[in-house]
Amino acid sequence: MNVLNKVVKGLALGAMVSLMVGCAGLGGTSRLTVESNHQGGVIYGKATTFTGNDNDRMDEVCDAIKNADSRCLTRDKYQARFIVSSIEYWGGAQGFMAIADKNIDVGHEWRGGNGIFVKAVREAGKLGTILEVASRPGDNKCYWSGMPGLGGTVCPTYNWDYRKDGQAAISSH
Repeated sequence: MNVLNKVVKGLALGAMVSLMVGCAGLGGTSRLTVESNHQGGVIYGKATTFTGNDNDRMDEVCDAIKNADSRCLTRDKYQARFIVSSIEYWGGAQGFMAIADKNIDVGHEWRGGNGIFVKAVREAGKLGTILEVASRPGDNKCYWSGMPGLGGTVCPTYNWDYRKDGQAAISSH
């Protein structure tokens, strides 16, 4: 029975990550972020690599966009994260790829609704920038509304709700 539980949990986790990342992965999502003509702006969301802290993924992101972002020239000073502001049933993860100073603890794992939330900004045609950590576990400044695999970021402290304020987010597909 224990083996069956592990298999079921593994399949569920795999399905959730596939739903969130879609076909693009971090490199593809980086290209979508840079190539998107979708309006820029600010979002609040969870900062994740979807696969743990594997050298912050700067190489994958910069290679995917052919070093189009000047921060790729000094990539050892930065970390790349996909900022997830919401996850839609059919639309997958909504957000964008963003870069932060390597010294900022922005987290790296998807842990359902728990964890660190950040404020990030993106200009059309560019990778985003993580401006600051907006909320840490227990401070109640931001939270995930909905289920771990569906829903989005709500930050009452900043008067931000993904259902009305997420226009800067793009789909990870």
